[in-house]
Amino acid sequence: MTKSEFAKLYAEQLPRVRAYVAARISLEADVEDLTADVFAKAYDALDSYRPERSAFSTWLYTIASNTIRDYLRRSVVRGKYLSPADDEIMEAVPDGGEWGDERLCRRELLDALALGLQNLPELQRQVVVLQFYDCLPQKEIAQRLGLSYANTRYLSHRAVKALQREFQQQGLL
Repeated sequence: MTKSEFAKLYAEQLPRVRAYVAARISLEADVEDLTADVFAKAYDALDSYRPERSAFSTWLYTIASNTIRDYLRRSVVRGKYLSPADDEIMEAVPDGGEWGDERLCRRELLDALALGLQNLPELQRQVVVLQFYDCLPQKEIAQRLGLSYANTRYLSHRAVKALQREFQQQGLL
């Protein structure tokens, strides 16, 4: 594929890829950065694209999905499991009264979930991120991670149980 062909595909695919990223990430600046990352990675990996294996758009969406997954994984490591927009939304909720209590409760839940995700083994964390952040079915998760469907279901079940225990220990359930 030539640079001019890539430029044409970029112009064609940019709105679609941006919408795909925006549907999963709420902070506008991160959407723009991740969309740019997707196309930079695609351009750098042009030599690995094989038209006989998949359409360009399929290949590009795979790069986008992996870029989003990596972003979310980094967010978990930083102690956040949602984009920073969640903090902005939380700050917009007025203090005091019923809203203040709800805001505090939501922050406690988010903190507990972030801690719980950090404490999960890497494979369980990957399954949770793919299942609940990327909204992938367990069969596709199994394929992506090179696991059996049964093992993926088991890892998901174990991760959810561990997160439930974490919530119970903190008195949130």
